[in-house]
Amino acid sequence: MHSAPRLSESSTPDPGLTATTANGGPPQTITVPGSSVSVSVPEDSQVKLECNPQLNAPLENLPPEIRLQLLFTLGLAELRALVSASPVFHQQYVLDRMSVLRRCLETTLRSVTADAFAVYQSGSPDFPKTHTNDMVAEFLESHQRRRSSTQYSGFTEALTENEVVGMAAFHSSIIEPFMQHYSSWALANLENSAKDSQNHGPLSETEEIRLMRAFYLFQLCCNIFGPDRREEYWVSAMSPEHDIFYKLFDMVGPRQTEAAHCIFTFAKEKYREILRDIYWDVHRKNPKFGGRRSEGLPVDPDGAFDALDNGWETDEIIEATAARGLKLLHTVVFKIKDHTHLVSTMQQHVAPCGSLEYDLTRRYYRSDLIRRWGFVMWDAPRLARTGLKEILAQAVDWEGEWDDERGDNPLKDDYSSAEIEMFTTL
Repeated sequence: MHSAPRLSESSTPDPGLTATTANGGPPQTITVPGSSVSVSVPEDSQVKLECNPQLNAPLENLPPEIRLQLLFTLGLAELRALVSASPVFHQQYVLDRMSVLRRCLETTLRSVTADAFAVYQSGSPDFPKTHTNDMVAEFLESHQRRRSSTQYSGFTEALTENEVVGMAAFHSSIIEPFMQHYSSWALANLENSAKDSQNHGPLSETEEIRLMRAFYLFQLCCNIFGPDRREEYWVSAMSPEHDIFYKLFDMVGPRQTEAAHCIFTFAKEKYREILRDIYWDVHRKNPKFGGRRSEGLPVDPDGAFDALDNGWETDEIIEATAARGLKLLHTVVFKIKDHTHLVSTMQQHVAPCGSLEYDLTRRYYRSDLIRRWGFVMWDAPRLARTGLKEILAQAVDWEGEWDDERGDNPLKDDYSSAEIEMFTTL
């Protein structure tokens, strides 16, 4: 009879290793070769474990020094699965927790480690209170130096325990589920547009890195410029943060800027779906609000939304709320299942208009049409299979009628042929 070993009920889950899978595709099984341990990870569930105690477990019988070296080779997801499935490896992890967590964090983040650290630092509640504009500029310069280093191995050795655990927890609970969900979403959009129904297969290591970096860069922008920060951190063409904003995007370059915009588009699409779902629940004309209205606010004091029938103003609400970052988006996409709870959460968190998007559109405006495909994330073989590169080139140069209500080509003035070549030559 198969049974799964369980940790004692008194065990406290390690926040650095606690995560759930969300919309991650078909069930997966992680098996340690030559061991009794295997891990089944079904869609939309907590990690579920399977173990056959009747089989020999040579890995568990290895000397502690060898088991420790094995743990050092794992990423966070594999570490979480193995220490949950094997009491022996769990005990090994407990004995060497920080050294293992540091190594596994670096193995997972790889060249994105510096970006993840910048997100952790800027995500602190004290960051906007303790950083003037000049200090934010210095912060970005320091981040650029760390980012430009070709050596990420050993980066976490200088970090405190709280920093390592916080970075691991954010990645496991927020970034990992979104990477799975986003890749399915974007490739499905691409499949529909390219009329391509083939199985796209798992992401390559390079695609994973691009996608991971894009999520962290998007979150960094939200941390520094989003509406959860003080008013002086909002970006407009005349604000003192204008140069800081440009400094960040000049630092990362046009391709990574596009990748972050693809994540922004994804977030806006999710909030647009949510607003359609709760439209009448929060509409100011709903009888439950009694016709009360407060001018100049996106949400009335009693929870009614203004401007839901105005497309331009609704877009502003969506953009500003998306700029709140990934934690709120994770809550409304993955955690909330009850409609009433979703309504109340959105009523509490819908952001005022006029923060992050204004400056994004002035310098980096591009059509969301192709950003829904995540077009800068994918490797050349995937681009070839889907015909995406040819679609983009034709769309940019095409003089004919575009298949939308406007009748013109929304990509014509957004991208040059040289940019398409740069973005799709991998």
